[in-house]
Amino acid sequence: MGDYFKYFKVSDGTEVEYVDMGGTGKTFFYVPGYGAGADFPGMLFSVLKDKFRCISITHRGFAPFDGVHKGTPATGELGTAQAARDIKELIEYLGLDDIIMLGYSMGGHVVFSYIEQFGCAHLAKVMIGDMTPRLINDETWKHGLLQGHYTAEQYQIDLELMKTDYMKFNLYFLYQSVFPHTADEPRDFIFTEEMKKKIDEYAASYGVPGLTGDTVAYIPKEKWAAYREYWKSMGEADFRGMLKDIVVPTAIVYTVPGSVYEYGAGEYLCEHIPDAVAYPMEGCTHNTPHEAKLPEFARIICEFADK
Repeated sequence: MGDYFKYFKVSDGTEVEYVDMGGTGKTFFYVPGYGAGADFPGMLFSVLKDKFRCISITHRGFAPFDGVHKGTPATGELGTAQAARDIKELIEYLGLDDIIMLGYSMGGHVVFSYIEQFGCAHLAKVMIGDMTPRLINDETWKHGLLQGHYTAEQYQIDLELMKTDYMKFNLYFLYQSVFPHTADEPRDFIFTEEMKKKIDEYAASYGVPGLTGDTVAYIPKEKWAAYREYWKSMGEADFRGMLKDIVVPTAIVYTVPGSVYEYGAGEYLCEHIPDAVAYPMEGCTHNTPHEAKLPEFARIICEFADK
């Protein structure tokens, strides 16, 4: 994807990185999740590029995984609301319309924020992948992060931990993401040696020499503050009230049994978005739609686009 990295300046002067695969089909705009760069959907784009013009963006403070491209600097406001504004400016810069926009994981929150700020301008269809409209759980809401177990108290603990030991936070979250979990499984937020062993085995399955859980989860210390701002913006958000404003056809892709989110979050979105259809992906964790289940994920995208 190296030749496809491009840069443009948004209104506050920040140089934003994006990928544009070109092509003459419908525009498919992939909004990346937490920490991911514009190259993250590269394998997905390789499957879809003959059918769509594939575009993605690197949010401020994040960088591609290739270690070569510079990403987008952590300048100006950071968080999902600003990420949505950057996307709006990119859409207008490229002159795009009738977009099929997929927000996966945190990217789903960015899409919610986009519609909250701009309505469904330039959007033909929307896809939300494995995300909840509200992360924090309480006595009235059990469809948030970690299958209903992530509380306001733990959120505040994590915000503090991100300042001093981001790796500790990230390893626990990685374990929750890549392995299947159920809502009745207790979460004590303690990272154990057994978890570390399983993450190392997961990393080794990629077949890359020397790859471990620590290297997969590693974030340079100078980036911790930016990552924390995105986590903070997600924790503060509650998009349940704006779901009625998503007035274009919408696909809700959720994983079963899930890992980070439980499928009740997907069912809630389907019930509260006017023209929504559910695409449950059986036998999936938060990560597998982009890995072992990539062909099925691509099929769902194409099927929904053709409806």
